[in-house]
Amino acid sequence: MQELIAKFRETIEKLRESEAAGTTARQSLATRERQLAVCVNNNQALIKMNDEILTRLERTGVSDPITHLHRIRLENYAEETREQAREHLVTAPAGLPAPGASAPPAAAPAVQTP
Repeated sequence: MQELIAKFRETIEKLRESEAAGTTARQSLATRERQLAVCVNNNQALIKMNDEILTRLERTGVSDPITHLHRIRLENYAEETREQAREHLVTAPAGLPAPGASAPPAAAPAVQTP
């Protein structure tokens, strides 16, 4: 009987350790998801800022009245840079919480000490 009780207590301890590890993993995942959401938002803001800078650059460019070569070079540069920015655009995976959203509460241990 004592052997059975000892095995039961050992099983309970392993279950607690497993639940603690699961809780830690869930918390770590929630933290990483929040960090990723912030990075995605920052990336999108930088892409928008890049586009605004390039638009201003295009509008303020000085062009040669005869060949407009400078203006064409600026337009080409702006388009190439926009395309590179689009290639680096990061979007949030489906189901990713928005920055500032709280993580789901951790589950309470299911086993009580006898």
